[in-house]
Amino acid sequence: MSNISINKFTILNLFCNSIDRVLGVILITDRINERVRQLKLKQTDIVVATKASPATVNKWLNHTNEPSAKYLEDLAKILNVSIEWLITGVEVADTFDFTKVKI
Repeated sequence: MSNISINKFTILNLFCNSIDRVLGVILITDRINERVRQLKLKQTDIVVATKASPATVNKWLNHTNEPSAKYLEDLAKILNVSIEWLITGVEVADTFDFTKVKI
């Protein structure tokens, strides 16, 4: 019975990812793949940096699963991005320039 529920979950996840792609939603897995290509990283580089299993990293790179929170810090480091960008695609500024604010 557990195999059936895992398979149903996997199918549901793939279906939702397909819907997101049709709607033009950029997923965290898209951003991971983008940075892996830009930095010319290998799957083994991600495995070593995050201490995730090769199967887990493979699922991220194949858009099957998204990384859980416990991997985000190490993943962001190896990809040389912020956790915020990895999750949202938007870089949060470290500082705010108050001189540009008009009151």
